[in-house]
Amino acid sequence: MNRFRSVLFWAHFACGTIAGVFIAVMCVTGTLLAFEKSIADFVDRESVRVAPPPDHSSPLGIREILRRVRDQNDDARPTAVTVSSDPAVAVRVDLGRDGTVFANPYSGEIHSANASVRSFFNAVEDWHRALALGGDRRPIGRAITGAGNAAFLILALSGIYLWMPRRWSWSAFRSAISLRWRLAGRARDFNWHTTVGIWASPILVVLTLTALPMSYRWANDALYHLVGSTPPAAPTAESTPTIVPPSPDTRPLDPDALITVAKTAVPGWETITLRLRNARRPEGSATGAPREVSRRGESARGGNSRATTAAGLSVRAAHRWPLFSSVMLSVNPYTGEILQQSDFATTETGRRWRSWARFLHTGEAFGLPGQMVAAAGTLGGIVLVVTGVALACRRVFGRRQQTVP
Repeated sequence: MNRFRSVLFWAHFACGTIAGVFIAVMCVTGTLLAFEKSIADFVDRESVRVAPPPDHSSPLGIREILRRVRDQNDDARPTAVTVSSDPAVAVRVDLGRDGTVFANPYSGEIHSANASVRSFFNAVEDWHRALALGGDRRPIGRAITGAGNAAFLILALSGIYLWMPRRWSWSAFRSAISLRWRLAGRARDFNWHTTVGIWASPILVVLTLTALPMSYRWANDALYHLVGSTPPAAPTAESTPTIVPPSPDTRPLDPDALITVAKTAVPGWETITLRLRNARRPEGSATGAPREVSRRGESARGGNSRATTAAGLSVRAAHRWPLFSSVMLSVNPYTGEILQQSDFATTETGRRWRSWARFLHTGEAFGLPGQMVAAAGTLGGIVLVVTGVALACRRVFGRRQQTVP
C-alpha cells in the first residue's frame, strides 16, 4: 500500500509540476467564463430593460426593428433576432462578429451591447480554449489545453486518495477538511492544499471529465458509444429542410408571422430566437425573411436556383427541464407549416448526453447555482495550483539546501 501511495504521489507531483501553469490559466479563465452571461446582462441592464407604454400600445414589428437597425448602421448584417414573453425586455438582434444590439420594441430606440465586455470575454475564451493562440498555431494551443485538462483530471482523481488521512478517525478527518488560518510556511500550504482538494475534487472531476469530449474526438465518440448511439460523422449543425417556392412570385412570410407560428407551437414560451439566413438584403424581399439560397437544395431540386432553406427557430419554454433545453422548429418560410419539431426529450440519446456534458462543464446545467458551484471549483483549482507549486518548490529546493555543505 505504501508503494502504491508513493507511485501515485509521484505521478500527482509530475502532472502538477508540468501542467500547473496551463491548469492555472484554465482555472482563472474558467472562473470568469462561469459568470460571463450574468456579467454581460448586468452591464447591459439599462439597454435590456424597457418601460412598456402606459397606453398599452402594440410593439413594433420585427421587420420595422430590423429596418431601424440597418438605418443606424448600413453595414449591419443581422443573423438572429430574439423576442421575450416579458414585455419589459428589449428585442435582441445579433449581428454576428459585429456584436449585439437591443431594440426598444415600443419606441424603436437602438442600443448597442457593451463592446468592451464582449471583447474581454472573447479574449478570456481564447485563452481558455487555446491559450490565445490564433491562426495556424491555434491547434497547438488547443492541444496544450486539452492535455492540461486531462492532467487536471488525473490530479483530481489521484488527489482524492492522497488528500484523505492515512488513518481513518473522526479527528483526523475533521482536521483534513478544516482550513487552519494560523498556520504558516509548509504547514499552511499542506493544509490548504489538502483541505481545498478534498472539497473541490468532486467538482473538478466533473468539470474536467465533461471537457474531454470537447477536447478530443475519441472522447466525444466514446460518450456516444457509451449510451448506444452512433457518433456524428462531423461536428456540423443539424441540416434543415430545403423548400421550393410555390410560385416564382411568392414572397416569404414576414418574420412576425414566423414568430407567431412558434408562439402557437409552444404555448408556454419564454424566448423565441429566429435565425436570419440572409446576410445581405435581396432587392424586393421582405426585410429579415430567410432568403438564403441553398446549394444543397439546388442540386436536390434539379438546379432550381430559387430553392431556400427552412426558417429555423429556437424556443425556450418556461419551467423547462433541463434548463438549457430548447424546442427547435423548422418552418416553411412561405406557408408557415412546421416541417420539423424537436425538443430535448425526442433528441437522440447521444446528443442529449453530449449536451449535458457541455453544460455541466460550464455549470449552466443548473442555472446560476450551478455556475456558482463551477466557479467555486475553479477557484479551488487556483488554490491547488498555487499551494501545489509552493509545496513542490519546498520539496525540491529544500533538499538542495540540505545537501549544500
